[in-house]
Amino acid sequence: MGLGGHRRRCAHGRVVRPVRGAGADQRPVAALRRLDGPAPGRPLGNSVVGARRARREVRRPGRAARRAAPGGEPGSGRVGPAGAGAERRDRRGDLHRFRLAPGGGRVSGPVRLLDQLVGLVAELGNRHLFGVLGDANMFFVDEYRRTGGRYVAAAEEKAAVLMATGYARRGGRPGVVTVTHGPGLANTVAALVDAERDKSPVLVVAGETPPEDPDHLQWLPQRELVEAIGVTYLRVDAPGELAARFAEAVAELTARRGPVVLGIPSTFMFEEVVPEADRPPAAHRPAGRVDEDALDAALGILATSRRGILLAGRGATGPGMREVLLQLAEAADLDVATTLLAKDFFAEHPRDLGVFGTFSTASATERIARADCIVALGASLNRWTTADATLLSGARLIAVDDVVDPAAGAWARPDVVLRADAGDVAALLTQGLRQLGPREPRVRPAADLAPPSPAPIDVYVGALDEALPRDRTVVCDGGRFMVRALHGMRVADPRALVHTLGFGSIGLGLGNAVGAAVAAPEQPTVLLVGDGGLMLAGWSELHTIVRERLDVTIAVFNDAAYGAEHQHFVGRGLDPSVTEFDWPSFAEVASGFGWATATLESPADAERIGPLLRQRDRPTLLDLRLDPLQVPTTTG
Repeated sequence: MGLGGHRRRCAHGRVVRPVRGAGADQRPVAALRRLDGPAPGRPLGNSVVGARRARREVRRPGRAARRAAPGGEPGSGRVGPAGAGAERRDRRGDLHRFRLAPGGGRVSGPVRLLDQLVGLVAELGNRHLFGVLGDANMFFVDEYRRTGGRYVAAAEEKAAVLMATGYARRGGRPGVVTVTHGPGLANTVAALVDAERDKSPVLVVAGETPPEDPDHLQWLPQRELVEAIGVTYLRVDAPGELAARFAEAVAELTARRGPVVLGIPSTFMFEEVVPEADRPPAAHRPAGRVDEDALDAALGILATSRRGILLAGRGATGPGMREVLLQLAEAADLDVATTLLAKDFFAEHPRDLGVFGTFSTASATERIARADCIVALGASLNRWTTADATLLSGARLIAVDDVVDPAAGAWARPDVVLRADAGDVAALLTQGLRQLGPREPRVRPAADLAPPSPAPIDVYVGALDEALPRDRTVVCDGGRFMVRALHGMRVADPRALVHTLGFGSIGLGLGNAVGAAVAAPEQPTVLLVGDGGLMLAGWSELHTIVRERLDVTIAVFNDAAYGAEHQHFVGRGLDPSVTEFDWPSFAEVASGFGWATATLESPADAERIGPLLRQRDRPTLLDLRLDPLQVPTTTG
């Protein structure tokens, strides 16, 4: 094709048509070199694109060599037998030639790879796909929608991955997201790191540039990029490999090893594949058997404990687990507490100490410091739960988890480890303690779980907590506000709390809120976010929420500053003005996206929150103004 007919693709794979005639001379130099080679008399390595080609020729054969195949000639542009290219073009032009059976079942004959991919995604058990379109994934998304799946289009790839992460965190099943190659995948890095730190089961179906085009404008060493941040990358090197690579991805997700990126070259989508007739289902990991010696050791510790605490993590909050754990607490005369992610699991029980860790109240921290035994079930025992291991000193530790090795972290050295199901272990411990006979219960004062000095932010949070139904999803962004916001906003189910703290970043909450709202549409979703976090997240996904008709409320704790940095400047006696901002009116911006809005200038206006939220008929944003000098960073 001559220069005048060449189509250049923008960063997201959209075709940009050049101006004919003189417009051809206005092309970027790199694009001209990519088409015509280096300038006469100029070495290949001196051109921008040519230099990249020269570097890659060390690792991979040249384009002409790869294109040569039986029936093809080096440099001819043909792959395989003569006419194969024409057949592939015919298949691309016939979107309905190969189709999965109704309902997503398999057919016996050949199908397009994109049809097989749609069927494999459907077999994961959800019918939601998040993503951003590009030329590498657009036909997959289109076919997914044609076969009845719901596609939630994000405006930006990082937000798309965050949506899938929020969906997984709230729904308890894998989130699936698709992005195009190169820039599309590069934009997901921060969101992928957050999902990896939390081991969230997220499958990213990413395009790859055509293998036969090493000079593609959007080429990127995708595997190296993804693996550098600790995320698994599985590449489909041939169309027939899709089912095997997909099964590997599902195994990773099932084992709770975090997100997986599945890379598929864009040119594979319309290739024919023959689905396996009876592919074996993913292996189910059986629960570990309880070690009887370890169980006896744990019983000995509990039987002699006088100030013990049962610590429940999210891994021990499944259906029926509350009663099972409370029976153990009664049998061993233990106080009960939870990690942040299991917040409110024991709410209103007289033994409850609230959150165990850096979010503990002063009263709970005192009780924890006196403990002589801690039995942790389904808890990761990280640095925040253990407060850099300081909360575990002086207490014997029994750790129970069937997924994560409790002894593998740097912050806990358990005396007894039980790698088995938390419910099974709790029931066996309860049975063993009851066989030992009753014990005299200790006298315990009720734990004071309220902040001793209510701050202005507590007034806002209390009004939000009362105004929204108790059955709600709470998504919390990062920021100084979150200490009091998380303390005051209750949830009926620990899985209804979606955090975004894995990477220590602000600005990750908005995407998570979209995904969580899709996963639990029967409940309202409230996003707690600071002004800096909302600005960093960007406003574009407000339109996504309106378009998808999601019941989302955003509460912006707006101190017109980067609060944590503001605190550091003030603490050193320095001028904090560099951390302060004159933001635009959040209410006016959100109104432009079709949101209901209100600006509350001070906590004295908090009484307006109830009527506003009870009468809401569309997404609502509340701009809650605060003084940056009056936002506490502790629970007490």
